[in-house]
Amino acid sequence: MKVEDWIAIAVALYTTGIATAVAHAVVKLLTANTKNKNVKLLLGWVDEGVNFAESQRNLIGADKKAEAFKYVTGKLVGNKLENKFTTQQIDALIEKYVAELHDWKPEVK
Repeated sequence: MKVEDWIAIAVALYTTGIATAVAHAVVKLLTANTKNKNVKLLLGWVDEGVNFAESQRNLIGADKKAEAFKYVTGKLVGNKLENKFTTQQIDALIEKYVAELHDWKPEVK
């Protein structure tokens, strides 16, 4: 195929909207993939933060939760993801992980 043929194919794809649809789908896929990776990172940091707080023998209850929260938010700030998750989301994930860790059901708010 000649260069002119490739150009004609590219123009045809662009004018029919196929190229635009494909580009939109690729951008959507990349955005979803990035969000999934951010959520996976957050879940890992919550796991680390809760385990770290649980290992601190001098802390009790709310202090452990505060320590886990501080750990997770520090990781988010360090990776420039602090605006991606709310404090309520982080708090709920910590509560959920602690509940799973201790095999109890937290009170529904």
